[in-house]
Amino acid sequence: MKKGVIIFIVAQFILLASIGTIVVLRTGNQNKTAYIEVAAVYDAFKMKKELEGKFSKVEMFRKSILDSLELNLQLLNNEYQITKSENAKNVLIKKKQEYLSTKQKFEEDNAAVSQQYTDQIFKQLNLYITEYGKEHGYSYIFGAEGSGSLMYANDSENITADITTFINEKYKGVN
Repeated sequence: MKKGVIIFIVAQFILLASIGTIVVLRTGNQNKTAYIEVAAVYDAFKMKKELEGKFSKVEMFRKSILDSLELNLQLLNNEYQITKSENAKNVLIKKKQEYLSTKQKFEEDNAAVSQQYTDQIFKQLNLYITEYGKEHGYSYIFGAEGSGSLMYANDSENITADITTFINEKYKGVN
């Protein structure tokens, strides 16, 4: 009889412990998660638009320099075609090398500045998104970018608009 009571009490204890564990796991360990559309947030970020504007001005300035050098080359080539002088040929060759060298340098500089701006933008975005997640109690904010890291998400979990507003207000210094 005592053995039966002890087994019954142990069984009840195990059952209650199991139910308690299930309840804790289901309610206490629910992480607040959401996702953002990375490309939409990136494109709407005001910092990106500002840096894009700066970069565009630099590119246009460099293009105008190259256009001037190219026009000068055409004039020198016309002069050489008319005169066929050795001096005109040497000047043309020198100016063509100068043009090609300048063009290559500008292309390399443009690529480096573009990469620097992209890195700077993503670094700032990551800081703002981390701050947003902490302030709003998220355990995870996933980035939906089409690379396979997030294949499906319910639209109700999409906080792209909220994140976009937050990062742009942060960038402007509102918050």
